[in-house]
Amino acid sequence: MEFCLHPRAALILTVWLCLPGALLCPFFFWQGAWAGLVFTGLWLLAALALGNSLGRTMRGTAQAGQLIVRCGVLFKCCWRLPLRYITGITRLETPLTLLTHCCSLIVHTSGRAVFLPALDNDTASQLTALLQREA
Repeated sequence: MEFCLHPRAALILTVWLCLPGALLCPFFFWQGAWAGLVFTGLWLLAALALGNSLGRTMRGTAQAGQLIVRCGVLFKCCWRLPLRYITGITRLETPLTLLTHCCSLIVHTSGRAVFLPALDNDTASQLTALLQREA
């Protein structure tokens, strides 16, 4: 079974990446209005670029007894999790993901946790059923 992120995942990741900037921007506005505006604009552009690029590159497969997740723009990452070592799956649904009809999965193993940020609800259900059956 192959899966990728929901088409609106880039939007969700961009919103999540904007939150730290929203917490930091008052400190820059304290230095001056222009410093705050420049910081906020640069943070928003960086969040848009990173959210779009990460949202489009994350792909995965669940086959041959292992879960393989690939992502990355500049630094490509590949996680291989044998299905027999999966100890649990957590499904997260926030108000933002409910509006976009997707959810997040956290796949737990004995030594690692892999976060799959914005999967379609049907894909997440199929993946959860497959992982629970194989584990």
